Amino acid sequence: MNGTKDIGKVDKRAEARYQNLDSLIGPLKRAAIDAYMRDLKFKLSGKFYEREGRDPEDGPVTRYVHCPDDKGEGGGKYNTELLSDHYVHKFSEIRNKIDSILEPWFDLPNPGTIRTEMGDVGKVLQVLQAAPSEQGGVIAGAGTLYKTIKDTEEMLNQMASATVSSFSTNFVGKLDAITQNLTLGISLWGASLAAEKGIFEEARASVVLAVEKATTAFRKVAKKESDNFDFVLKVIKVAIGAYATFVNPTLSVLQKGVAYAQTGANGLGEIAGEDDERRVTKNVGSYAEGIKSLEDILHLLNDNIENAELKVEENTKERLKEMPKNKEAFDIEVQTIEDGETINQGKEVRIDPAYVEDITQRKLPEVAEEIRKAKGKMKYVSMSNCVSRHENIGIGPSGPSFHFDRMKWRLTSLLQELAWDVDNGNKDFELAMAYIRERGEASRKKLEAMNQKIKEGHYVDPWA
Repeated sequence: MNGTKDIGKVDKRAEARYQNLDSLIGPLKRAAIDAYMRDLKFKLSGKFYEREGRDPEDGPVTRYVHCPDDKGEGGGKYNTELLSDHYVHKFSEIRNKIDSILEPWFDLPNPGTIRTEMGDVGKVLQVLQAAPSEQGGVIAGAGTLYKTIKDTEEMLNQMASATVSSFSTNFVGKLDAITQNLTLGISLWGASLAAEKGIFEEARASVVLAVEKATTAFRKVAKKESDNFDFVLKVIKVAIGAYATFVNPTLSVLQKGVAYAQTGANGLGEIAGEDDERRVTKNVGSYAEGIKSLEDILHLLNDNIENAELKVEENTKERLKEMPKNKEAFDIEVQTIEDGETINQGKEVRIDPAYVEDITQRKLPEVAEEIRKAKGKMKYVSMSNCVSRHENIGIGPSGPSFHFDRMKWRLTSLLQELAWDVDNGNKDFELAMAYIRERGEASRKKLEAMNQKIKEGHYVDPWA
């Protein structure tokens, strides 16, 4: 996974200017028209373009054409009504051309709105993750779940019996690993939002810079100069960096070798693979070259956005495909405690009723409740609304939202399943402890009924 040292830096000032993109279009149109008229040998003189010509009857004559205003509007009329409105129509064509080029680039997703959704993922991680951390500017961690599980393990270790040992190993021990795996899975899922935020921070900055550089190039053409339209495309690099910045804090606080190894937590940088940064240089010496360069740069920018979003989508699809191959890492599969196991306890039986009560009445119910709380918070997270854009930008109007939602369903279903497993595994343990203590027929029947319920399973199938 790429480290934070490889993160592409977004031009924040350029990105901020995107809010006023409209105000940049007027000067661009004016500069483009100036360049066009210079190509036709007109010189800018105050409020007019002027060109020396020759009238068949009157000989040498200077033609004057009204300039547009500073916003590129109006202009194109000769200073005499006797001549045609040819340039009025041509100026309008230039303005329409620029509008058509830039129209898809207005209303790109707002990174601030995406960050709000990232914050909602952070709220989920606050429940599941033990240690506090900052993930892409979002505070996560400092939940009680991990400690509660560890406290439960410690109390079980203070007791001795075959049933207690089995429950500790086959249930509570697995619960610890599974909650960590799910924590990482949710972090990786949320990192897709971080990548989208990075994509559109860089995209918005790039659009602004493209417009400003084109304006500068046209102005130089209007002065009979040429310009190198130099542009760096780094959307993919920024996306990879943003993804890693979100995920790495979770990786750092998980138990070594538990979740990371079992999920194959590869980053975006390991999916597909083209250069994540590209420099493009266009020589602009005319209006036509300037327009073509602007079109080409924005086309390449969109290719970068599309490739970055394909990486995000492919990453999620791969995770959806790999998780069912590793079900035991995410699904506890509760093992029932049969009445025969409670009878054959071995040589040493040491059970503390106070510990049993604390585990069954407080600790594990708290674990189940925290898991349900995490699931409840996930329902507020959405990608489709915060990444909506023109249909021609990236991989479509809602980006990689479809597979993001599929991943959300799987993760919430796994949390729901896990809470059910904790509730019923805990109840099974409680009834087994009661049967060991009482050895009565009523206790045996309750344990058998609970076992049957567990074997029938939960109505939710996360792997459907």
